[in-house]
Amino acid sequence: MSSVIGIELDTDTLVLTRGRDFKWQFENLDENDQPVDFPAGELFFELKTGGQHNAVQQVKVSEATGGTYTLSFDGETTAPIDFYDVTENPHGLAGDVTDALEALSTIGPGNVDVRPAKLIPFWELNLTLNQSDTLSEQLVNVLNKEINNFFNTFDSLLGVDIDFVIHDNLNATVKVSSLKSFTEVSLITFAVDVTSSAVKSFLNGIAELTGVIDTVSVDFYWNRTYDIEFVGDLSEQEVPVLVPDASALDGQGDQSVDVVVVKPGKARLTLWYFDISGPDATLKVESEEADLIAHRTDWQLVFLPDGEPAGGDPVALGRVYVQGD
Repeated sequence: MSSVIGIELDTDTLVLTRGRDFKWQFENLDENDQPVDFPAGELFFELKTGGQHNAVQQVKVSEATGGTYTLSFDGETTAPIDFYDVTENPHGLAGDVTDALEALSTIGPGNVDVRPAKLIPFWELNLTLNQSDTLSEQLVNVLNKEINNFFNTFDSLLGVDIDFVIHDNLNATVKVSSLKSFTEVSLITFAVDVTSSAVKSFLNGIAELTGVIDTVSVDFYWNRTYDIEFVGDLSEQEVPVLVPDASALDGQGDQSVDVVVVKPGKARLTLWYFDISGPDATLKVESEEADLIAHRTDWQLVFLPDGEPAGGDPVALGRVYVQGD
């Protein structure tokens, strides 16, 4: 004699068609097969899609020499975060950002891991040509090449990225960013003497540029980037993107704080929720989302009563069958 303890469910097949929306609706029936309102709660498919990973966002602070900035998450804004000058310990920045973010009720303690900052040398070269010359396309190409050559003379750099901003026929700003980043320890050996006179002297030594450059001014910044991984209660899920405010930063350039999503975050389970109205449950999943589900993915249909934080009651289970691949 055999017995079953618990709810024994038959295995069902959930059929998805590639490139098509998935739609399903059904009624909640009582023991007499009569429609009856669903109790308060949520009904959803739980698909074991796997591939879980934490969300990671990168913050880049550019062209600042001091001041503060803020980061907002899910509608709440941090206290001002100090921009440290290069004599400060950049590893201390991670602690300050951690404290600022964890103070938000939308994040909370233990839910972010802020990596130590990378410091990136950044120069703005402001060039003014003599009145007899003009910033033609050919001249810009020569300047781009020779400014690259100038920075390649420094052993402590591993190349640079260059971006030209042309203001008019005689004036341009050249933004130069090192391809190499530094930590506090490596800053001890960093010594690149980029002065206005050094740049002008180098360019005037080029036959095609002799006498072309009238004045040069140089602004230097330590741009910095750091990564924020969402962990703890915010792990393995997609989270809102941090919203920066750079308006209180100081500096001669265009101060900015930019946030890039490195990884959006993904849960182990994909949940598809039904719309419930009385005895009717309706589900529509757009084709783009349905196409992400692989053939033979395990699934369960679950009802989670109001007031129950997790778990719920099993309604059906089975595997996905994909047709039309």
